[in-house]
Amino acid sequence: MVEVRSLKADDEAPKGDAWVLVEKRGDLYFITGRKNGNAVDASVEPAGFGDPATAIRAATTWADLLVAPILYVKDA
Repeated sequence: MVEVRSLKADDEAPKGDAWVLVEKRGDLYFITGRKNGNAVDASVEPAGFGDPATAIRAATTWADLLVAPILYVKDA
């Protein structure tokens, strides 16, 4: 199970060995993550998602696959 946490727009990137981040850039939502301390780009939708709900569902699934316990959602 993935824990969802919110980050404010001016918060720094999360710390830790494994996490997934949903971040709004312009009108799209992008997913990035970290596994075993290394940055990992999501290949689920590299062009970005059009709505936050779809991005969060995809990010949750991806976090489960990475065994990342935390999903961060960053405010725009």
